Amino acid sequence: MASLTSQPAASGGQHRHPVSQAQRSKEAEAAFIASLKSEGSNIDAELQRRANDIHSNAHNLTKQDQKVQDSTKQLSKEADALEKFLRKTEKQVPQTDSFEDEIARLEADLDLIDETLQEVEQDEHSADGKLSSTPHEDSTESISQPAKKQV
Repeated sequence: MASLTSQPAASGGQHRHPVSQAQRSKEAEAAFIASLKSEGSNIDAELQRRANDIHSNAHNLTKQDQKVQDSTKQLSKEADALEKFLRKTEKQVPQTDSFEDEIARLEADLDLIDETLQEVEQDEHSADGKLSSTPHEDSTESISQPAKKQV
């Protein structure tokens, strides 16, 4: 900026006219306004970018929300189908009481078969033992035989 007082020129003694206070104020105001406009443009650009990001994110969130709603509806349909299948299957499967009765009957049959086999084995041993063993050996064999199960 120019100074308030006139300074002698390097070449010959000519003087410059002093710059008026009004002129200096105008120049300072213009520089200040230019600086504000530049800073305002930078801030405006940043705010525009942020606004665009917000709108983009809002759009993406809306899409995600729609996907969640669609997935929830699909899961609800699958749950209903599974519930229907479960009810249908429960009707087809006999009651657990009948299973327990059947198991008890089978266990009783197996116990009877086991007892019968033990008696047959004892009869075979006693028949073989009478032919070839002494009385002491017969008593040893009968002790080693498993006891009958009680029903």
